Amino acid sequence: MMVKSRVTILLSFVLVLFLLIGASFLTVSFMCFHFIIPGFWSCGSACEYWWSWLIDFPRQGACILVCVPRNSLYKPFFLIGLGFIYIAFSGGIYRIYQIIKRKPEFRNGM
Repeated sequence: MMVKSRVTILLSFVLVLFLLIGASFLTVSFMCFHFIIPGFWSCGSACEYWWSWLIDFPRQGACILVCVPRNSLYKPFFLIGLGFIYIAFSGGIYRIYQIIKRKPEFRNGM
């Protein structure tokens, strides 16, 4: 009986840990999405149009350097966070299912 309670406590701890890790990744994802955590800059010349080969757009004489902030880190952090939360909820639901299946008073409708 003592071993089952230790396993239950350990499993509960792991599930709560997974929820906290998932929430942390979602928080970092939100911060990256709103540029609270800076990403990187993508720089290029404003006179180099990607469609110039298609419509034969004339090149301009004065070119300036344009830098645009790109922060694509929020996508993987969001997916990792959702994965951890999904695993935690799935484990919790499976654990509840095991408890209900094992207890006879739950099967007979109390």
